[in-house]
Amino acid sequence: MTQQHLKDQANRLDGIDYLRTVALVLVFVQHQLSVLDLEQYNSLLGLRIGQIGVSLFLAVSGVLAAQGSRPPFDWLRARLIRIYPAYWVATAVGFIGAGLSGYKEFGVPQIISQFVGIGLYTHNENLVNAVTWFISLLLTLYVIVYLAKLSRHPNAIVLVLAVVAVLLVCLKVQPLMAAHSLTFLACFLLLSKRKESDRLPTVILGVVLLLASIKFRTMAYPALSLFALSTVLHARPVPRVIMAMSSYSYEFYLCHGICLVACHQFVTSSLALSVGAGIVSSVLAAIGLHHFVEYALKFFQKPKEPTDVQR
Repeated sequence: MTQQHLKDQANRLDGIDYLRTVALVLVFVQHQLSVLDLEQYNSLLGLRIGQIGVSLFLAVSGVLAAQGSRPPFDWLRARLIRIYPAYWVATAVGFIGAGLSGYKEFGVPQIISQFVGIGLYTHNENLVNAVTWFISLLLTLYVIVYLAKLSRHPNAIVLVLAVVAVLLVCLKVQPLMAAHSLTFLACFLLLSKRKESDRLPTVILGVVLLLASIKFRTMAYPALSLFALSTVLHARPVPRVIMAMSSYSYEFYLCHGICLVACHQFVTSSLALSVGAGIVSSVLAAIGLHHFVEYALKFFQKPKEPTDVQR
């Protein structure tokens, strides 16, 4: 691996920080407007701004899934360790809050389903901490990539699945979920075993999908994500504030919905105060969750002290 290749790879990862940060802001703005009953401002050229953010998150996840040389099981294990602990904590807080406030009704099957991470498929209309539907989709895509990596031709399998996703969009069968899946799968293919400097395939596919969006609107989500990805492939090192926002983006995503709803219900004296409290509490909750999980993982993974016999 040449020094230039290492430099390109570092720059590409810096660019991913920008994508995460933009995605984070878009998702947050949509949910803040929804909580304030201002849904009419949630669309941009017929697209939901929060769904653009979700698509960007999936683009990042697809790129990262294509990188590295870990064996398939080790790769999947690392992804699950990254996703589940923080998700379980946020989900537990969500259920406790919903139960105490009566905000939503739920039963044991829903609790089990959401803790497993399949709530999107079993209780989509009544999810506690509704934003976690994204986790179900992401876990599904990770399992798909894992199974593909077990084969001799993972890219061929992913390509077939990407074509299936395109067909589902065209047939209007769960078009939004299919479009988001296409974003992940396309970014996996484009950044798998390719030079990071090669933007052309990404741009070409983005143009094709953008043209397709004239007839199939949801194709615009993967198109925009591919254009954004091609733009940041050679991004310069990011400011520390962007890096920090990126590093806490997953935890922020898990926490912000709970915080926004809670602040809207309990901080009623001023709209500005409610919005400000929602932002501050989301940031603090994300930082706290990140470091709590980090500490817990280090504690449980810490090697045991040798016994007297072992000494």
